[in-house]
Amino acid sequence: MPRLSAVLVSIALVALAVAGCGSATPAANDSASPSPSPSSTATPVVKKVDHVAISSEDPAALYKLFSGSLGLPVAWSYAKYPGFSTGGVHAGNVNIESLHFGPPAETSTPGAMYYGIVLEPYPLAESVPELKARGAMPGKAQVTMTEVGGKQVPAWTNVTLKALCGPEYIVYLCEYTPQMKAALDGNKATGPQGPLGIVSVEKVVVTSKDAASLRGVWSAAMAPDAMSADGLLAMGDGPAVEVDQGGADVIASLVFKVASLETAKAALSDLGLLGEATASQLTIDPAKAQGLRLVFVQE
Repeated sequence: MPRLSAVLVSIALVALAVAGCGSATPAANDSASPSPSPSSTATPVVKKVDHVAISSEDPAALYKLFSGSLGLPVAWSYAKYPGFSTGGVHAGNVNIESLHFGPPAETSTPGAMYYGIVLEPYPLAESVPELKARGAMPGKAQVTMTEVGGKQVPAWTNVTLKALCGPEYIVYLCEYTPQMKAALDGNKATGPQGPLGIVSVEKVVVTSKDAASLRGVWSAAMAPDAMSADGLLAMGDGPAVEVDQGGADVIASLVFKVASLETAKAALSDLGLLGEATASQLTIDPAKAQGLRLVFVQE
């Protein structure tokens, strides 16, 4: 791992999730978003989805599923800290974090939920005013400091996009310092990973009771990246965000690309993890993944 310590990286990433909407509990939109300014839609504001956070009652087991059974490279090692536990893996084009706030949950049937979508912005000084004009309702910038060489130095700055948050999840920007960015990038890996041959994450699927409205918010905020008619918004080389009509306002699933669907199916079967399987996609049995929907499609 890069010489920025694993502890600093782990604390940085969990704190991003904690601070995303101002607390450890995601905040629902508290007011209607203003209409976007037509003149603001030409300037890019976000490079890509950088990070997906998963809140788990047993993050160690979930981390082991990703890093052990699925063989994804470790982005930062799983560890327990006062008030939280965290571990992260790299899935080709995005980091995935397993985390838990507070003491370990006392349950025999641990569950998990998709907690946050973290976006890598263009310089905040330029992107935040644009996002405000577009109705994304950016919150106050929160700078987190860390100690390096006995001195307190900035590590990252994050800004909540309140109009994109749901009652059960958060969406926010994170601008890392060059040193922190280099530390995280140092653990990236390319090519098919693990027994399933995972290449990347194709998309993060969000469902909404009012998909048309949420698609409008995402479209206005992320311009010039354009959302398709069926709700798919691609941003850089990270996962796309798909907004679907649904019965709940949640982050519903992650869709992974694999080099060979046949190989992935055989591997999931051998691991005892195979759920639904069709000619075009596979899933892990949600009962084996703490209730999460993890989908695999051909690259």
